[in-house]
Amino acid sequence: MTHLTLFLDSLQESSTPILLDGVSEQKDEILFEYVQYLESRPDLWHMLTLYVSLLPRPKIQEYYPNVLVKVLDDSERKLMTGQIRDLMPRLELPLLRKIVRLSLSAPSGSIGDESEEVMDKIKCNSLQWLLHQDDHMGDALICANILFRDLLLNEEEDKTYVAMTFMNDNLPENFLDLVRQTVSPIIEEEDENSNTVLNLGMERTVYTTKVDNAMTEYVAYNSYLEAYGTFEDWKQILEETPTALEDHQLPDATNLNETEKNIAKTNFLRSWVKEKKKHLEKTLHAAEEARLALHNVLTHPGGWLSADEDEFANIHRSDE
Repeated sequence: MTHLTLFLDSLQESSTPILLDGVSEQKDEILFEYVQYLESRPDLWHMLTLYVSLLPRPKIQEYYPNVLVKVLDDSERKLMTGQIRDLMPRLELPLLRKIVRLSLSAPSGSIGDESEEVMDKIKCNSLQWLLHQDDHMGDALICANILFRDLLLNEEEDKTYVAMTFMNDNLPENFLDLVRQTVSPIIEEEDENSNTVLNLGMERTVYTTKVDNAMTEYVAYNSYLEAYGTFEDWKQILEETPTALEDHQLPDATNLNETEKNIAKTNFLRSWVKEKKKHLEKTLHAAEEARLALHNVLTHPGGWLSADEDEFANIHRSDE
C-alpha cells in the first residue's frame, strides 16, 4: 500500500501529470505509518532514512531526531549520517543539531533505565553524530561546550572527572585546528547560494560568530581541566612522597674503627641527600606544572586576568 500511494503521488510530477484528489495527504499518512513500523524494527533501520526523506519537511524535523536519539551504536550513526547527507542534505545539520541537543538535555532514565553514570557516557558519545564529517566540526564544538557547562556546573555531583574523560576520549586531539580548517571555507565562500552556505541552516555570519565564541569558550574549559588534572597529579605526588626515608639507616658500626665510621656516615648522608633531592625535584616539578596550568586559567584570552577585555567583551553564548 505504501509503495502504491508513493507511485500514485509521483504521477503528479511526471512528464504528463495525472492529478488525483487526496493522494498526497493519504500518501503522507500511509507513509508515516510505514515509517513507524520500520522504527519498531531495529533490524530494518538501515531503510528508515529513505522513507523518512519522503515525508514533508516539517514532519521530518519533528519526528526523526526523536528516533535517531535512540541510536547508540557509532557504526549505525555513521551509516545514518551518510544516508541523511545523500537523501536530504539541506536537513543534515538541522537534524544532527537537534539529535545531539536532545541527547544532551535528556535526564537519567529517559533512554531506557540507565543510571546517571551510563547517561553521562551516552551524552558524551552523542557528539559522534557531529564528528563523522569535517564540515560538522563547528557544530560539534558548540555542542561539546554545552556538555562541558552541564558537567562542570552540576550542583549535585562533582563531574569534573567526567568532563576530563570526555575531552580526552571523545573529542579529537587537534579539535580546534579541525574547527578552524572547516570554518575557513565557509568564511571564504563568495556565493551566498552555494551548498556550503545553504546547508548551514542559518545565516553565515551568525554561524561563524557562534563558532568563534565557542572556540574561546573551549579554550577556557581546556585550560581549567588541564589545571585540574595537573593539580590532582601534584596532590598525588605529595601523598606518595615519603616524609622520612625509612630505608636509609646508618649501618651497624659496632666493628668499625673511627675512620670507617666517618666514611660510612658520609656515604649515608650523601645517599640520603640524593634521595631527598630526587623526591624534592619531583614534587617541585609537579607543583610548577600545576602553577602554570592554574595561571593559564586566569590569563588565557578572555580569562579573568586577561588584558584583552575589549576584544572579548561582547562574547555571548547563545547556542540554540
